[in-house]
Amino acid sequence: RALTIEQMKKIANLEIEQYTPLWHSRNYFMLSFYLIGINFTDILKLTTDNIYNNRITYSRSKTKK
Repeated sequence: RALTIEQMKKIANLEIEQYTPLWHSRNYFMLSFYLIGINFTDILKLTTDNIYNNRITYSRSKTKK
């Protein structure tokens, strides 16, 4: 909500040394954004079983929805 589209593009396109903590953090942040705000706890619980018809499906840990 607080970042502009241009700011999100800059974050997505930022050249960061691979496999560093900053690189991982940016990737988790972008994944959360691309998955419409999935929280970090739910990202950690994802497995290949959560992929169905080329989509990620999951139940939120907090609300079970």
